[in-house]
Amino acid sequence: MKQLSAKGLRVRLGDRLVLDDVSATFDAGNVTAILGPNGAGKSTLLTCLAGLLKPARGSVKLGDESLDTLPSRLRAQRIGFLPQLQEIAWSVDVATLVALGRLPHRGFGTPTVADQFAVEQALHAVGLTDFADRVATSLSGGERARALLARVLAGEPPWLLADEPLTGLDVGYQLDACKLLRRIASAGIGVVLTLHDLQLAARVADRILLLRDGKIVADAAPAEALTTATIKQVYGVDSEITTGAHGLVIDVVGRA
Repeated sequence: MKQLSAKGLRVRLGDRLVLDDVSATFDAGNVTAILGPNGAGKSTLLTCLAGLLKPARGSVKLGDESLDTLPSRLRAQRIGFLPQLQEIAWSVDVATLVALGRLPHRGFGTPTVADQFAVEQALHAVGLTDFADRVATSLSGGERARALLARVLAGEPPWLLADEPLTGLDVGYQLDACKLLRRIASAGIGVVLTLHDLQLAARVADRILLLRDGKIVADAAPAEALTTATIKQVYGVDSEITTGAHGLVIDVVGRA
């Protein structure tokens, strides 16, 4: 499971072609950020990679196995998916919410010591250890986002796919989340996420996939993918790019 790959993905939603022959291979141990304007196909691509949306054409493989052939429980063990709409439906405590991430492993059986340890580690990773007994629906938006990320991490998946995981976090927690994603990848986990913020993407990602109108415009390291030319092509804005102490500094100066 060193690679997650998409080949020739074509997805149509209603009368709109959302993905048009998209192919890409993602490596374990790396953070890949999928960028593009609204409607570019970012979330659709991520949902296909998670095996939750079947394309009209093309395939997704985890290693040598097609996601179509994997039982849903096994797929859930291997791919942790954090959706963009982060709602909590029940008034349970945070620890119970995070423990739901263990369901692909234990089903509805009694939690084991390993399950409990995984939950504790996930809470620690997102900085919510002291919130374990809090009612999840009472959390702030940023705290809720971290709790839902912890739920995914509790499943200990070798792949983490996250749709806009930094939305709703204030600046400090965004930086903390970037560091956490880097740590997760350094442990050998493949991380693929969608983002809107070019600066954060350049900071956190090993690689950037830039989409426009369902097609790949760039697929490379941040300094190669995010250029004044590609930013203008994809977003329709002029920009100035310099290199700072923490990587690229992207200054959007106005409409092209």
